[in-house]
Amino acid sequence: MGSITKLHLFNLPLLLLLVVSFSSSLSEPNQFCDAGIGYEESTCGISTTSSKILIKGGTVVNAHHLEVADVYVEDGIIVAVKPHIHVGDDVTVLDATGKFVMPGGIDPHTHLAMEFLGTESVDDFFSGQAAALAGGTTMHIDFVIPVNGSLTAGFEAYEKKSKKACMDFGFHMAITKWDEVVSKEMEIMVQEKGINSFKFFMAYKGFFMVNDDLMLEGFKKCKSLGALAMVHAENGDAVHEGQKRMIELGITGPEGHALSRPPVLEGEATARAIRLASFINTPLYVVHVMSIDAMEEIAKARISGQKVIGEPIVSGLVLNDSWLWDPDFLTAAKYVMSPPIRAAGHDKALQAALSTGVLQLVGTDHCTSNSTQKAFGINDFRIIPNGVNGIEERMHLVWDTMVVSGQISVTDFVRVTSTEWKGAILTGSDADIIILNPNSTFEISAKSHHSRSDTNVYEGRRGKGKVEVTIAGGRIVWQNDELKVVPGSGKYIKLPPYSYLFNGIDKSEANYLSSLKAPFCDAGIGYDESACGMPTTSSSSSKILIKGGTVVNAHHQEVADVYVEDGIIVAVKPHIHVGDDVTVLDATGKFVMPGGIDPHTHLAFEFMGTETMDDFFTGQAAALAGGTTMHIDFVIPVDGSLTAGFEAYEKKSKKACMDFGFHMAITKWDEVVSKEMEIMVQEKGINSFKFFMAYKGALMINDDLLLEGFKKCKSLGALAMVHAENGDAVYEGQKRMIELGITGPEGHALSRPAVLEGEATARAIRLASFINTPLYVVHVMSIDAMEEIAKARISGQKVIGEPVVSGLVLNDSWLWDPDFLTAARFVMSPPIRAAGHDKALQAALSTGVLQLVGTDHCAFNSKQKALGIDDFRKIPNGVNGIEERMHLVWDTMVESGQISVTDYVRITSTECARIFNIYPRKGAILAGSDADIIILNPNSSFEISAKSHHSRSDTNVFEGRRGKGKVEVTIAGGRIVWQNDELKAVPGSGKYIKLPPYNYLFSGIDKAEANYLASLKAPVKRTIISKA
Repeated sequence: MGSITKLHLFNLPLLLLLVVSFSSSLSEPNQFCDAGIGYEESTCGISTTSSKILIKGGTVVNAHHLEVADVYVEDGIIVAVKPHIHVGDDVTVLDATGKFVMPGGIDPHTHLAMEFLGTESVDDFFSGQAAALAGGTTMHIDFVIPVNGSLTAGFEAYEKKSKKACMDFGFHMAITKWDEVVSKEMEIMVQEKGINSFKFFMAYKGFFMVNDDLMLEGFKKCKSLGALAMVHAENGDAVHEGQKRMIELGITGPEGHALSRPPVLEGEATARAIRLASFINTPLYVVHVMSIDAMEEIAKARISGQKVIGEPIVSGLVLNDSWLWDPDFLTAAKYVMSPPIRAAGHDKALQAALSTGVLQLVGTDHCTSNSTQKAFGINDFRIIPNGVNGIEERMHLVWDTMVVSGQISVTDFVRVTSTEWKGAILTGSDADIIILNPNSTFEISAKSHHSRSDTNVYEGRRGKGKVEVTIAGGRIVWQNDELKVVPGSGKYIKLPPYSYLFNGIDKSEANYLSSLKAPFCDAGIGYDESACGMPTTSSSSSKILIKGGTVVNAHHQEVADVYVEDGIIVAVKPHIHVGDDVTVLDATGKFVMPGGIDPHTHLAFEFMGTETMDDFFTGQAAALAGGTTMHIDFVIPVDGSLTAGFEAYEKKSKKACMDFGFHMAITKWDEVVSKEMEIMVQEKGINSFKFFMAYKGALMINDDLLLEGFKKCKSLGALAMVHAENGDAVYEGQKRMIELGITGPEGHALSRPAVLEGEATARAIRLASFINTPLYVVHVMSIDAMEEIAKARISGQKVIGEPVVSGLVLNDSWLWDPDFLTAARFVMSPPIRAAGHDKALQAALSTGVLQLVGTDHCAFNSKQKALGIDDFRKIPNGVNGIEERMHLVWDTMVESGQISVTDYVRITSTECARIFNIYPRKGAILAGSDADIIILNPNSSFEISAKSHHSRSDTNVFEGRRGKGKVEVTIAGGRIVWQNDELKAVPGSGKYIKLPPYNYLFSGIDKAEANYLASLKAPVKRTIISKA
């Protein structure tokens, strides 16, 4: 698909029935200045700060990591982000010690200077944006309303309105009618005007509402243009009937507004829009999600794999509808918006959905009226202008409601309020920055806000976390509670089509057409010659230039060159020129990605009287041939001793040829182990500990030990991991199989059914919740376990689920093969499951229920597997996968259209780096990252065979499997180690990578703990009454 959109998502707001007339009869603005006149003389003034700014000592927060660093800005661009930057006297220096330095907020949903029902919203493109800047928002996306259905006329009108803009902005476009002229205008809006999203109103009958026929036409056009379809989801016909009913009942006040459009109507319209978007196979964005009903429909769609974005707005997150019943009309009327603010309970549910990723980002639907305008509907709620404020309050309220409460982390705050390009504190990004003091407090009031409205729906609200400085376009525009804004200084930002949501759409479409068994063309052969095909294109110094490839990171992709020197990525940008001493690799038509990180391996693992075939050289060499450039192996204690285990694995890893890290298993509990855990985290670079709930009599631990271990992990900022099977029940199942005479490999699967994996997963999740610590469930193999993880994540619990590649692509039919050695090679624990589990796990991975893919690479040869020829309990458990993972995940998930190319990077590399706290050193193609890189040709094919793989095992569970998408080059540590199907691995060249504690999953844990303790309202102070 075309270029990836730079703004991560554009939330389309609810088009409120905003009726706000801007006339002399309305009350005058009582705030900071009148932007309508005297711009140059305005007391809002012009910033006098220099074009050079240094922000020192703050905690720099991006959406996926944070660090203490300085930020240097020059001429509106972030020039450097690193510690201890030194500058000259001509630089304005801001001290951010103890504060957060973040990207300025981006509000995806506003209505400035909106004309409706003969009036206009009181905030125009100066006063509304000035208010935004005072609240830490540095860009917004407003909705262009067509003029008599004309998109061109609407765009021209909004161009004029936005002349006075004082910060950057973009546009969405509403579609209110359909004909060939509108269809052509949509093309112009996307291709020339920089609009990449179109909104369809399912409400406002007689004004903006469109029927399903128009919506289907619009969705098809959006898909063809790579534009995002957005909906205001309420059943307009039913709302109209509800309004009539209220009037007939004599209910004419603001409460009638809510009663006429209940949540069931929002839920119905949301479900309908989702199904129509699915029918067309185009992404969908649901604006201003206000109810549990709508949120649950979005959750179901996302779980099924559909690309649906849900946008709550700040009023829906923090308010309830009780105000609509206030006896004072103007108090009640100021809360009228559509869909309505809901009853208590919906707000908390939307907060939980935002915290767990069911909903993705927060808008405001800022559409302000003053009291005179609201009074238009004093005798009929249908005439009350719909709309509330929020553009100035959003950042503070989201921080106070979501971060201070511990529901989301500081990095998640950046994600839901900003993120990407605009939305990043990175070298080269626009200098749209805020400094937020988490210890400062705020209070909201219409008397002090910067909107022209004389009302504020958050009146009197107080909280923690205040934006003390706002920098927009490299200028300090908010400092010391003073605005310094410049009318006309804002820029219109064009929004490119084909956001990441469109990745995989073409492939899923092709698969759908293929499934029809209708002739259209054979894309399976002769790509260069095929009419429907895609063109294909096809020694190492310490300097490498990769030219012309599509550079893919977890959250965006771009065509660029990548320059590497001395093992580090030095530059990522187009058209890099180098000297003759540089090795140049042509990646035209190919993907340049971070090398894979396998979170789950067992090399040189001693178990059941034998040892895995692959050691730290052969296993890693196999990994490099398959595009994996780092792995994390499990250290097994020696007689329970963590120290002895670590020392043993240090020796085993001397021959490593690529970078690696360690997890640590816990197999017993005492004070010595507790102290050793501290040493492992603080000195040895281990940040995760695994607890086996299976392998009774060997590695298994009980719940008492599990609770102790979980508590210790929490105290150290280390991640608790579990192998989740009920070991006692498995042991009973094994005995039962032997008693029944079932001694072959099929007995392995029958003795440990999926229900036992589900039970143990649920138990581990509940115990981790009881302790309030994050949990990582390794090798999720069944629907039963996956569903427990899904429920936990929906509830807001921090649980990570890791499927392994064998569980994603195989089923258990091989365990019944009549040839023992064929069947035995598939024995692993938990077992490979029956057909159906694999597809369910794929779907869960594609929708974020599961987060990353491992292998549990634990390779044995035929002779070792034959140890259990008379008793399946003696068959060494384990399969291969370290070499095959990257190819199989690409073929299974990307080629099928289930995930995008960026998602592929996330689940095979970036998410692992984030979870184990080494991002962006690993898992990214960014300047400064380690040069662990692969070049993948999506048009090349692969075939797997034990005859050609690089593992020492003589078997391969993926034998004979073929697919598309081949890693043609692997670069590890800045060295080309795989090229032209040839390995150049150097024993001893791999580095041990220490993994720091306190990854992003621990953000908010302490606050949640404090809130829990406060909720106990204990101890109670009581008086002892003595008996007479």
